[in-house]
Amino acid sequence: MSETETPPSASSIGKDPAADSHHSEAAPESVHQASLVSKIAGPLGAVFSKVSSKIAAKKDPAQCSFFERTLRELLAALVSRNSGSRRMAILFFCSAIGAVVVSATAVHRISVRLRVAREESHRRARALLYREQMLSRDAEYAKDRLRWVDLGFYTVEVYPAPSSPDSNIKNRVDIGFGARCNDRETREFLDARQAQVRSEISSLLVGLQREELLTPLGKYRLKKKIHDRLNRWIYGEYPKGRLEEVFISDLTIR
Repeated sequence: MSETETPPSASSIGKDPAADSHHSEAAPESVHQASLVSKIAGPLGAVFSKVSSKIAAKKDPAQCSFFERTLRELLAALVSRNSGSRRMAILFFCSAIGAVVVSATAVHRISVRLRVAREESHRRARALLYREQMLSRDAEYAKDRLRWVDLGFYTVEVYPAPSSPDSNIKNRVDIGFGARCNDRETREFLDARQAQVRSEISSLLVGLQREELLTPLGKYRLKKKIHDRLNRWIYGEYPKGRLEEVFISDLTIR
């Protein structure tokens, strides 16, 4: 029994069997390369992943932009069997990552320097403002100090209230007064007439009760009496002058 041989077809005449086997292995190899590209490109960041997926969706290279075509070739060169192309692609991506790191470091340093400079500027502005406030306060204090006048120091005898059990016991009180005038001229007017000032105040301290000096209300009434009496006297002698405030500078009850 003889075997019947089928003659080769016209389409298979002249074809290289090795070429057919290579063609059959091309598709699995391309799939393997695509998987390797995706694994390598993944760590490069969301940008590369997005661009890679966009490139993969475009079958025709003519539809890709220059950047997309260049990136496709570089990604393919990473898994290329040509060691020279692979080394160049790795060198390119390492250089790109290094440039990104250097740029990010430079931006960070610049931002830090700008923040430090801004904080220093704010600190100097606060220091300058504080200095101006202190100078203004000192100037106001010096100006206000020129309006303060010493009304003298007095020693008087005070009696307890009539209803007090020790109503017959007298106490000696050392008390000092001061005042703030409306201007420097009024202070100079009072300094030149200390005798008249002491006479006016002493007349108000006669018959003073001890309880009047032991309560805030009693002290307030005494200061108001002195304020009103001296202002009436000043107005008769120097109409432009007046006292703005009277205060007790010292008080000792013995």
